[in-house]
Amino acid sequence: MVFESMNGNIEIMKTMLLLNAIPETLRGKFINEIRVLNPTLASGTWAPNEQIIYNFNRLDELSNEKSKATGKDVNLKINNFYNGAIKFNDSY
Repeated sequence: MVFESMNGNIEIMKTMLLLNAIPETLRGKFINEIRVLNPTLASGTWAPNEQIIYNFNRLDELSNEKSKATGKDVNLKINNFYNGAIKFNDSY
């Protein structure tokens, strides 16, 4: 279920970080899908919502572990996907 290390997948995680920072904008709404498009190549990257959420939550867990191990603050503070403040449409 873990993403391959590809530019499109990294861009999906960047998008998740951005969305995580604006939960008040998404309150009461559901995200159907996240797609990263490259207009120059006319291609894009897509992944199932479950895989996106799994990878984002796993990165959050790893950053928390790194913060504890190194004493450097690299974690999210609040994961708005994990706590339910931002929701994906389950049936998409």
